[in-house]
Amino acid sequence: MKFTIIVSSGIEKQGLISAYLFSYHLLKLKHKLIGVFFYSEGVLNSNSMILKKEKKLDVICKWEFLSNKFHFPLHICSNAGLRKGILSNVDAGILGFQEGNLRNSFQYSGLSEWFALVSKCDRMIHF
Repeated sequence: MKFTIIVSSGIEKQGLISAYLFSYHLLKLKHKLIGVFFYSEGVLNSNSMILKKEKKLDVICKWEFLSNKFHFPLHICSNAGLRKGILSNVDAGILGFQEGNLRNSFQYSGLSEWFALVSKCDRMIHF
């Protein structure tokens, strides 16, 4: 079965951890993850300048590892990202900043990418 995951949970929230654990286990059971779309507060997880607390589970690094291992994209909503101050290097340059703060493993995406993810999956799960 093919899945798309939507994450609107912010940094260190239970929804983010649940989404990761659900995704990990569905991949372990040989299902396919088409992609993960971070929206609303979820876009904050793509900020490369977030400092994690010691002894805290680094869920974002785990997402990145899973994405690389199983070859699925990590998308963030471009509009929500801009509203929350998440900038790609291109957008940062346009706005006069030296560099952006979008983690390298994430990509800016719009609703067309979200629709493409949804159209290719059998199930969409929102956390």
